[in-house]
Amino acid sequence: VPVAAADAVDGRQVKAAELVISDELCMRVGRYSERLTSRQVSNALSAAFFAVTIGLPLNRFVTINWQMAGVADPVRATGCFLKLARDWLRRCGGASAHIWVQECGRWNGYHIHLLLHVPPSLVRRFSYIQRRWLKVSGAVLRKGVIRSRPIGRSYKHALLGCERADDYRAT
Repeated sequence: VPVAAADAVDGRQVKAAELVISDELCMRVGRYSERLTSRQVSNALSAAFFAVTIGLPLNRFVTINWQMAGVADPVRATGCFLKLARDWLRRCGGASAHIWVQECGRWNGYHIHLLLHVPPSLVRRFSYIQRRWLKVSGAVLRKGVIRSRPIGRSYKHALLGCERADDYRAT
């Protein structure tokens, strides 16, 4: 199902991929899995390393609970959310790199875990606008629908140029 991460860099197409696993949806079509295969894990790790090599380290972790948001088609909602994020990053002069996994848990229902690159200068705007993307994707906003946080040191460190801030910057 999966491969690598990233969208386009300086207008040229690069290796793109998304890791998708959905228990409930897979059961509907006769496929079911309880865990990622070693190949899927390898692909996800390759995607993360690829994102770093093109200057787009995955520095944001987002979890969206589509079931809690009342979304009937989480695959479609995820695609819509990702398209809105990619388009917005391009309009702001950035490029896109992301990896995601869709799950259907007994207690959490349909939800996704998304790792992506957000330039430090866009983090505040991203944190605000992602809620609008949820609404456009068909979600009803309520507490617990989305959790979004930085990976590694804070974005404040990256913006202020603190030690290892280069880990956050696209080159």
